[in-house]
Order: sequence, then structure tokens, then C-alpha cells
Amino acid sequence: MVRLDPFIPPDDITLVGTTAKVLIRDDLHPAIVQLLAQTLKEEHSGPELFQRSGKFPSINDPEYAVSPVAIEFYRNGPSLLLRYLPLSMTTYVMHSLLQHWQSFFQFLALRQDCTGGLSDNAFGSFISGSELLKVRSEQDSRLAKPKP
Repeated sequence: MVRLDPFIPPDDITLVGTTAKVLIRDDLHPAIVQLLAQTLKEEHSGPELFQRSGKFPSINDPEYAVSPVAIEFYRNGPSLLLRYLPLSMTTYVMHSLLQHWQSFFQFLALRQDCTGGLSDNAFGSFISGSELLKVRSEQDSRLAKPKP
């Protein structure tokens, strides 16, 4: 015999179920963590048969530490670049920005060397911070000695 009307109990019934957890390694790249968090939120944040809306995924887990990247994603959403660009373009833009900033600061250090006369080889190559400190300390010691 087939029953077409659904069985609805007269009172609420308490159900017992397991919780799902997604665990990742500590060395997983932050961009991958953001994509994983975004996928979990898109697929599982709505109401389901046994969960209310917004209960999974959650940043409140007393048993395991939650990744800081995932916490940041769930609080503020995806990063600005990931909102508008795919992952491959995001990493390219981040690397390009990093190289531009590095070149800019090297230019500032070179300019300071050239205007201060701290290094004779300022145009030949960039010198590291420890070498620059060594050159400056030598020059300071030469300036501090009285001329005979």
C-alpha cells in the first residue's frame, strides 16, 4: 500500500546527527583556503533538511583551530581581487604589485644613496641593508676622527 500524504508528527521530534568539519593543512596556500571557504559558503550556507541557514560553515569550533584566512573570509567576504578576477589572474596581479613595490623602495634607497654620497657603486648595483649599514658606520667613524 502506497501512502501519498506525508507523515507529519503532532509534536517536534529531537533528531540526533553528526556534525561535518572540513580540516585543512597549515601549509595550504591562503588563496586556496579562500576559494574553499567561498565554495563551502555558496553550497552549504542555506537552510537544509537538518540545519538552519548560516549554521555551516562556521568559524566557531572549540575542537580545532580555524584558519585566520577563513575567519577573515567569513567576516568580510572574499578579497577585492578575488571578487573581480579568477585565481590565476589574482596571483599574477599580486606578484606584479609586489615587484613594483620592491622596485619603488629600491629606487628610494638608491636615490638616498646618491644624494647622500654613501656609496660609490650606487649606480652599479643595489646593496643590501647590512652592507649599507656597514658603509654608513665606516663613514660615520671616518667623520668622527679628527684630521691631523
